[in-house]
Amino acid sequence: MKRLLLLLILSTLPAIGIAQLRNKDTKPINIPEYFLGTFEDNVPKLVGGTQPEIIFTVTCTTVKGCGVGFGADGTDWYDKISPPESLQAAKSALQYAKAHKAIASTSPMAWEAKNLKPLLDSEADIESCINLGGGGHGMPDLPEGAPGYMALCKLTKNPWPKQSVLVLGMNMSNCGELFCGYEIFVAFRK
Repeated sequence: MKRLLLLLILSTLPAIGIAQLRNKDTKPINIPEYFLGTFEDNVPKLVGGTQPEIIFTVTCTTVKGCGVGFGADGTDWYDKISPPESLQAAKSALQYAKAHKAIASTSPMAWEAKNLKPLLDSEADIESCINLGGGGHGMPDLPEGAPGYMALCKLTKNPWPKQSVLVLGMNMSNCGELFCGYEIFVAFRK
């Protein structure tokens, strides 16, 4: 009887490609299946004049939401996942980076430009995004549907050999040498 009930419940879930997530308020939220799982990349960390690499990780699950972590510093989890009302902010950030990709090798942005080079040289654009939620972590809440402080985005064409996700973190200052609106990082399916 319990199995039959479980099968009945499972058959009422959304179509394949979408997973259900419940946040603290127990409201169901749809997360595109593309973002589920773990993505990571090695990033340099300047320590005493050397640059040892640390692992940058993004994990999305149907239980906890999406977590972003840097090495042993722990993972920040976000459970107010939602689609943005518009992709314009993410698309504008990518277009700005593509237009400003010529970075000197001595620039503080040199590593980011080199790491994103396949994307910045490609015709890829933002296909879809999910906001990782506004507020929390000392930040004020954002209106629902507004571009988030952090977002995960899928590209129209992946310029890397491994499946990737873009991590966009809101840039709280003026436009810079490479980024405007959001700083962009890439992580690869583990």
